[in-house]
Amino acid sequence: MDLRNLQKPLKEQYRNDPHTSRITIQAKGAQTDAPISCSVDIGRALYRAEAHKGVGGAGAGACSGDLLLGALAACAQITCQMVAAAMGIPTERIDFRVRDTRCAAWLTLPPGKGSHPAVVLVHGLGATRDMMLPQYEQHFAAAGVATLAFDYRCTGASDGQPRQHISAREQLADVAAALDHLKSRPEVDGERTGLWGTSLGGMNVIRVAAVRDDVAVAVVQCPIVHGPGAARRLGLLAALRLTPAIAEDLLRAVLRRGRRYVPIVGPPGSLAMVTVSGAESGWNSTVPPGFAFDNRIVAADAVAMVTTSALRRARHIDAPLLVCVCDRENLMDPAYAALVARRAPRGVARHYDSDHFEVYHPPLVARVLADQTAFLQEHLGVRA
Repeated sequence: MDLRNLQKPLKEQYRNDPHTSRITIQAKGAQTDAPISCSVDIGRALYRAEAHKGVGGAGAGACSGDLLLGALAACAQITCQMVAAAMGIPTERIDFRVRDTRCAAWLTLPPGKGSHPAVVLVHGLGATRDMMLPQYEQHFAAAGVATLAFDYRCTGASDGQPRQHISAREQLADVAAALDHLKSRPEVDGERTGLWGTSLGGMNVIRVAAVRDDVAVAVVQCPIVHGPGAARRLGLLAALRLTPAIAEDLLRAVLRRGRRYVPIVGPPGSLAMVTVSGAESGWNSTVPPGFAFDNRIVAADAVAMVTTSALRRARHIDAPLLVCVCDRENLMDPAYAALVARRAPRGVARHYDSDHFEVYHPPLVARVLADQTAFLQEHLGVRA
């Protein structure tokens, strides 16, 4: 976005006619059919509000305090994005290698020269950098923290065969290699580097941070940290539906006849790895317009995804760890994420009234980013 060119005619208009810079906005509240609730119409959008459960409300929707806090968080987030756009923070397309396989990566640096603190951005199951990570790149860079985002091997813009081979073990090697590459960059202070992970990427961050002593800080949001717990959310029938496809894939791998794929996410009752209600629409909400999400996973890989856990690793993390817990997590019992924060020697939990996907979107993303940014700045030695 060329913010300066967009603002140039507005600034000229306001100079020539200062009265046009006075913009009036309105909001109207109206009672709804639900008890102690209302709708709020601002003309461009319609919001629903209800009384907080602490004063007798149902507590399922946002209360007036939530809306006020969300407005403040949105103001901070939009301001940061506009500052980043005005600064012209660049993102450079680069590569690094993992066992002779090329990984596509994107390096985003804060304005100005110097040896910057930095974090690796680690994405979730089947996701690639284009799915929401640019907003974190820009926000953290504007706050003084460089980022390195990447696509796992066999996915997205990275090399590797078979495509959509999503291996829990191999992803750990990708994260470690990304961190090593970030530390080697001349623009980055190798002593002030950390890890940031979302969804299944949170599990990868915890597992890597537990075995390395050179991670200065770690942040995870909506982390899927316990595969068996996620499997319980899916239910026995979902697992049984996948069994024939997994068996076929293993046989095809032995016979070298190509792999059998299943969808990563689908509607309840479908032949997909994740079939929790709301998951398909949530996944799609992270896909930018015009981008094609490769909704496949090698069938046998699903076994490792639901049997891997990071719960026992948390106590071995030396770095400060921020765990952003979604209290309405729909892919796993959120108690597991809170448990990781308690077990980590320097763990801190922040709780949000959110499902697995709302943390990526306004208004909540602004509040989550503000908490994460403050944590990163504190532990990476960045002056606000």
